[in-house]
Amino acid sequence: MGNPRRIRAFGIVGQSNAIRQVEAHTFKVRSQSGNGEYVVTNGHGKYECSCPDFQYRVKEGKVEACKHSLAVKAYEAIQAKQDSENLVQLYREIVEPTQCRFCGSERIVKRGYRKNKLTRTVPRFKCKACGRFFVSDDGFLGTHTDPKVIAAALDLWYRGVSLRRVAEHLRMTFGIKRSNVAVYKWLMKYIQKIARHLDGQVQPKLSGEFHTDEMFVKCKDKIAYNFNTIDADTRFLLASDVYPNRDVPDTRNHFQNVKTVAKKAPIVVATDGMQAYGEAFRKEFYTLKGPRVRHYRKVGICTNGMNQARIERLHNSIRPRESVLRGFKKVESADILMTGYRIWYDYIRNHQGLRKTPCEAAEIDLHLGTNKWIDLIRKTAKPA
Repeated sequence: MGNPRRIRAFGIVGQSNAIRQVEAHTFKVRSQSGNGEYVVTNGHGKYECSCPDFQYRVKEGKVEACKHSLAVKAYEAIQAKQDSENLVQLYREIVEPTQCRFCGSERIVKRGYRKNKLTRTVPRFKCKACGRFFVSDDGFLGTHTDPKVIAAALDLWYRGVSLRRVAEHLRMTFGIKRSNVAVYKWLMKYIQKIARHLDGQVQPKLSGEFHTDEMFVKCKDKIAYNFNTIDADTRFLLASDVYPNRDVPDTRNHFQNVKTVAKKAPIVVATDGMQAYGEAFRKEFYTLKGPRVRHYRKVGICTNGMNQARIERLHNSIRPRESVLRGFKKVESADILMTGYRIWYDYIRNHQGLRKTPCEAAEIDLHLGTNKWIDLIRKTAKPA
């Protein structure tokens, strides 16, 4: 666990209108309990606050600083550092690790900075228990490639560029020689990290009208099936899975993934007339208690006031990406790559009909900056 005051301070900075500058060195910080504001002053680098935590703990030397003064300190630094990379650097300085990355001991001290091969300066720490030096994990720990290059490679691939052409683009644009295999490994590594983080953290606000359909994809000269489920109003793609068959077990697995992301049962599920949908729906969504989830099968041009036009339009967006591949190699890797497409579709790409991303339509605010791939990967960093 990190220092709770420093973590809360960065949370205050992320809130809108939580900090107001009233004079040159005087700020008002909104109380997190909703009871008025606290006055924070900065006199030559020495911060003082009117909150009880500062008066009864900081002044007596029990703690280093209150969360309001730490928030103002961060706010002032942000005004001078508007670039996303600098904000991440600032976050590492505020929310420093309090445990050793190797042995878990809390007996750590800061030991200057480390300049790695990418000329990035990161804080370095030493553990007094095991004697090892380490740096905090920013999501790109251990990589020897600039995060901007990795983000560019991921985005280019999901916009329809082949692996070899992505590698050629990196060489021509960034002057970095990386093979198509390296780009493929980046896809496998970071897509799984982002998916694990997002599926466990986000809580989308959905309309409850889910549309499910499948499309065939080539997988080493055989036919596999890509199952997709989308929310009608927000266009939020809940799951995109690849299975070797379209029987009841595979359909049930897809519905289980849908429930994991949605976090609650839908109002209605619309599918085509495939027999496996009926049995899988009864196993995963049907309950004796109300309100029951309705299942509309054989949805055509207009069935109960709905149609499958939106899920079919999604398939028309996926098909150009899949056709460039000339087929997947394995079902397992195909499933990971299509999970990445779901992330790109929901969090990166602006929907032409919504004029915003589906995650924004589902009221998911991740505070992503200009380079959304980098911000998503940084959010997967494990706190020390």
